[in-house]
Amino acid sequence: MRINVTDLESYRYWVDSEDSTVDELLIRLAHVDAPTRKMQAGRAFAKYMETASVGDMVDAAKSDGWEFHFDCYAKIRKPVVHEMKVERDIQTPYGLVTLVGKVDMLSGLVVSDQKLVEQFDVEGKFTDSLQWRCYLWMLQAQVFEYDIFVGKVDDESNEVVIRDYHMVRFYTFPAIEDKVMAAVNKVASIIQTHGERIRTLREGRALQS
Repeated sequence: MRINVTDLESYRYWVDSEDSTVDELLIRLAHVDAPTRKMQAGRAFAKYMETASVGDMVDAAKSDGWEFHFDCYAKIRKPVVHEMKVERDIQTPYGLVTLVGKVDMLSGLVVSDQKLVEQFDVEGKFTDSLQWRCYLWMLQAQVFEYDIFVGKVDDESNEVVIRDYHMVRFYTFPAIEDKVMAAVNKVASIIQTHGERIRTLREGRALQS
């Protein structure tokens, strides 16, 4: 069984949302949910950051049909390693699970990731995130840094004004493996229980393609 780090985050958001149904979670785990405009903008921004030059942020940038205007000061950092795929095998009560993901940047024992958000809200969104916990544990790293770019995604225009920038750091801790393992076991249980429904969702998406 292969589980993506984003699957663990989908599970976390589902648990925190009182109105979400099990089928909504299964759609996310099947990776057949339609991307929102915020997601599309975030992916375009991430693609731009992959190829951006080191140094001061430019005034504007274009990527995948989106245009980003920078109304704040920030620097682009280039690590020794970037866009690195990560895998780690985990024994669970539901069989062998391969936890997979991809980190934006890795420099020694420091992992970094860029995020485009509409509100700078660290509590909950980032403090409770399984993303940084997973990558710190999988890579045996010490520090996870988020480069957070704040910009409003309009409902009609594909232009985003980046009005603020923050760096937030999180650090590894002794019980980090327990946190990751608990989430992996929960998601593995759900996938095993609802495997047929997940396969049906994926087959339906494949027929539509």
